[in-house]
Amino acid sequence: MESNQLSQLTILVVDDDPYGLNFFRYCLEEAGCRVFAAADGAEAQRVIEHLKSETLDAVLTDFRMPVLTGIELARWLSETDPTLTTILITAQGEKALVQESLSLGVFDFLDKPIRGEHLTQTVYRAAAETHRRRQIRDEQTQLTQVGVWDSGLNTWLPDELQRCCKVHYVPLQQAGGDFFYAHDADAAVWLLAGDVAGHDLRASWLAAFFQGMIRGLADEGFQLFAALPRFSQFLLSEIAPLAKRTGQRPPSLAVTAVSLNAEEGTLDIINRGMPPAWFIDIDGFISFGPMGGHPLGWTDYPRAEPQQVSLAGLSAVCLLSDGIYELAASLELDPLSLGYVMQSSSDLFEAADFQPTDDLLIVRYSLIPDAQMDQQFQPIFHESYPGTEVERIDELQEIWRRSLQFALDASIGDRLYDLLICLREGLLNALTHGCERQPEKVATLQISYNRGRNVVRVRIDDPGKGHAFDLKKRLEELKQPGGPHLGLSIISHLSDRLEMEQSGASLVFDFDLNAQAAK
Repeated sequence: MESNQLSQLTILVVDDDPYGLNFFRYCLEEAGCRVFAAADGAEAQRVIEHLKSETLDAVLTDFRMPVLTGIELARWLSETDPTLTTILITAQGEKALVQESLSLGVFDFLDKPIRGEHLTQTVYRAAAETHRRRQIRDEQTQLTQVGVWDSGLNTWLPDELQRCCKVHYVPLQQAGGDFFYAHDADAAVWLLAGDVAGHDLRASWLAAFFQGMIRGLADEGFQLFAALPRFSQFLLSEIAPLAKRTGQRPPSLAVTAVSLNAEEGTLDIINRGMPPAWFIDIDGFISFGPMGGHPLGWTDYPRAEPQQVSLAGLSAVCLLSDGIYELAASLELDPLSLGYVMQSSSDLFEAADFQPTDDLLIVRYSLIPDAQMDQQFQPIFHESYPGTEVERIDELQEIWRRSLQFALDASIGDRLYDLLICLREGLLNALTHGCERQPEKVATLQISYNRGRNVVRVRIDDPGKGHAFDLKKRLEELKQPGGPHLGLSIISHLSDRLEMEQSGASLVFDFDLNAQAAK
């Protein structure tokens, strides 16, 4: 702050010594300040409450005063208005006694005797610090307001989609680059989940701009998938040059776009740089949507044809951003476990001992009207293993344990270890017999959970041909522990339901967590 700005400053001077009070007042008024005076800390409080702290640029107060000391006044000011700076006047040798005041927002100390020039210079700097703090506070307030708008925009749903669509959005900062948009068109429902590179206001602005463009095109009857190459060209031709001129990285936007036609029982999907969508069946097992191509803004590309997916047998579709996968990897969890807890818990990060490093977005669109998530099987684990993973079975089991405990918490109870034994035996059987321990052959393990019934369902698939046996006879044999096929016998004994499909190449078994362990 320049000295010629002193005439714009309003300073409160507090001192129980009339001589000192008049000296400080005279020096500051001569320099052009508007000065208010108080004879002690209690009177200073009344002055501040009357004037409002926002009208003051700094407070100059003596340390030793009756009624309320300078330290006590500084403590009150730090609670009342932490942006207002305080200058503490001390006698020689007292500075060591008031070091605690540094934590109370005291800006500086002035040792008596004080020269007028030193006084005014210190007041200039204190007032400048007050203005800096207030600017940061105001910018933070504005950023918080932007964050409220950002969260509202990215979780907004048309009334007609409220029953079937749920959005879970956790930005890394107040406003983020992840976004979601839904539109109920005449013949189809549009769902768009996206991620602008970065976590700052620029990313939030670009996400909002894209949503505004899509909304406008939707209102004009424009086709959803035709908008994507147009926006990519906009990024390349208009935004990228602006970024280059300001020394910034050219922006890009990853997006999954879905057009869902319930009457025809199909959805069309395009993925540009996002994680694959999750297609969830009625047993809570999943298949994946297309892998993402280049995000918008990387290259110019012609209009792409969407991939069509049948909705037959599906209960829900989930779209998500890569923040889910990044956080799951850092916690050594399956992304499905994290996704399930995000959808089930509204306060996941409030009490957690971990925090995300990226924006998090997961959107669930239910294909069963009015179905409650808790009453359906939900995926909590999915992984594929080459036959050579037999050697890592102990490491794999630890990942299952972490993911199950994270997703189910206390619900799993004593049955966790029975379930782990069955997962281990089932996968070993698949890797050894179905995959023949060959790296090119892959077995898949899936785990789902129905919270309403408190039942875990497991499916293990391998590429083997299975066995030529009588299924009913084999199931009877498996009820005898220690009989042939010991691993399957253990699963039959510990689980609550066991089915074999494709001549034993697929195992499906349930664990009722309401039942006791080791039946």
